[in-house]
Amino acid sequence: MSIKRRVEKLEGASGAGFEMPIFLVSFVATQDEDAECSLAFTSGMKFKRTDSETEGEFLMRVYASRCADKPIEHQTHEELEILVASQDEEAALSLGTTGSIPDDVLNTVINRLKETASQARNQE
Repeated sequence: MSIKRRVEKLEGASGAGFEMPIFLVSFVATQDEDAECSLAFTSGMKFKRTDSETEGEFLMRVYASRCADKPIEHQTHEELEILVASQDEEAALSLGTTGSIPDDVLNTVINRLKETASQARNQE
């Protein structure tokens, strides 16, 4: 087998285009305290929460790193959730703790983003 064929076979088996999930790490000091996310790992990146950040602000920053660079209308549901979580603290906390965003919050933020984009286009 030629080296070119081996490389093609390896690239085909490597799952090109596969994105690593976001791994959130929470530490709890005592049984009375709620767990708060303070570390996150995704696609070779490591995020550490700063002392001045709330948990929601930290999660918004993590999700912002994963936003798809395409119009809202062409994004998958998962991409929309990440986009919304990067723009809204309540959505970021929900996605970080439960793995999903309530439909009413999702729709409200998406509508707000569409309105902002429309206003920006009209000002140009």
